[in-house]
Amino acid sequence: MIVKVKKRNSNSKIIKIVFIATLFLGIIYISLLIKEENLLSLEIEKAKESEKIALQLEKEKIEKERLDAQRLILIEVEKVVDLIGQNNINDIKIVKNKVVYVLNPNTNIDAINIRYGAMALTKKSFKEIVVVVDLENILKGKL
Repeated sequence: MIVKVKKRNSNSKIIKIVFIATLFLGIIYISLLIKEENLLSLEIEKAKESEKIALQLEKEKIEKERLDAQRLILIEVEKVVDLIGQNNINDIKIVKNKVVYVLNPNTNIDAINIRYGAMALTKKSFKEIVVVVDLENILKGKL
């Protein structure tokens, strides 16, 4: 009878150690990738939040500018009404970017002509006087 004694080969131990080390390093690498992905998603969320805040601030700024422009237009219209006299004004309209004053035919419009100069367009008829003032020029001077 032949009995063969199997010796443990040192190569197989080395292969097992290399395999276990590779498996361990692979697990560490995958866990680092997952952690990096989570950090990236958190950064993306922070960027979106900061973008929302920036948009909100921009909207608030635009709203404030709009309210300031409305306030300036109202003040300017009130000044014209004070200069001419409220009883001489039939109607005041804002059409697109112009203020239209419809006045009685016997109204003295020298105050408007002095205040606005060439910016005020006037049309006189037997029934009424129409004065049109461009809002862009008013707002440029005030803002």
